[in-house]
Amino acid sequence: MASAVSQSEQKIITHKVGVLGCSMYLSLLLVACSNIEAEAIDSPSYAHEESEFIASDFSVQESKIKESSRGYLSPEQVVSELESPLNDFTNTFNDYERKQLYRKLKSINNEGLLDVGLVVVPTTGNMSIYDYATKIADAWSLGSLKKNNGLLILMAMEDKKIYIISGAGVWEQLDDKTLNIIINSVMVPSFKEGNYEEGISRGLDALVSVFDLS
Repeated sequence: MASAVSQSEQKIITHKVGVLGCSMYLSLLLVACSNIEAEAIDSPSYAHEESEFIASDFSVQESKIKESSRGYLSPEQVVSELESPLNDFTNTFNDYERKQLYRKLKSINNEGLLDVGLVVVPTTGNMSIYDYATKIADAWSLGSLKKNNGLLILMAMEDKKIYIISGAGVWEQLDDKTLNIIINSVMVPSFKEGNYEEGISRGLDALVSVFDLS
């Protein structure tokens, strides 16, 4: 008799199936939303021409934040602790989720299309997420000088915001409309359910799929 599939194996199998359909799903989203601006939160520093900066709102589990938050960290403090593509300063991800995301980030970065870094902080404090993310991106210098293909995903859990900054080398593929669609249609639905690892993982799949569609 065939052995039962464990819960962890089921999760991996389900995830692999989801990845296979990501390109088709994203393609349909882009077609459906070609004339519709994805929902975004405007801030005084946000301007349409700054297409690499995309903000969106998502609901979070307040109880989880209160347990995990380390309080405000300045961009300088964050930068001083950046040691890998995955930097969770809130303990939002458990060990299993952290390993899965780390492997996916490393795999994407090794392929050379994008150099992605993920930073999760409790809050950006009195600083706008635009300025906070910019300071981290400038200091971290993701991406190669030749390709300028860096991409920073910043999540501020208490502020309920996510921001994506992309390098000039990938602006053509990852314009503001495409990033808004990925954030609001692919990532945020999982965030609203408290599934942050799933939302990030699906978002990463969608970002990579854009290059398959271009």
